[in-house]
Amino acid sequence: MIERLSAALHREDLAAEAREVQRPATEKSVSMTPGELGLRWGQRRGLGDPAEAADVHRAAGLRDVEATLLREYASAADALEHWDRLARENGHFRRVAEALTAEERDAVVAEVTARLEPYRTAGSIQVPRTMVLVTARR
Repeated sequence: MIERLSAALHREDLAAEAREVQRPATEKSVSMTPGELGLRWGQRRGLGDPAEAADVHRAAGLRDVEATLLREYASAADALEHWDRLARENGHFRRVAEALTAEERDAVVAEVTARLEPYRTAGSIQVPRTMVLVTARR
């Protein structure tokens, strides 16, 4: 299922594709967590590697290319707020979120809640995240 949804992220008919995926009747949780989808998608495209990101920009004809690895924390009151922010700010998560039924969304939020528990602090969650920032000139 992860492979089919990951591939579907690049097509406009993600919602239809996601609903075509049949899950076993005995399955009690979502087969793919948002983190697993993001990781799978990123691994297939080399995201997160500053050298590769810089090379792609140079190959596009840009000059004075610099790629920097940024590390910070994403703060949210709870997992629901974190998931909603991911779906608002990231097109890939947005397409996944739009494809979910209400029941699947509840299952995703429950899974995200469980997985983010180690990052809980007093009154919030603090999730470490890494990004690659690339600057260049034409």
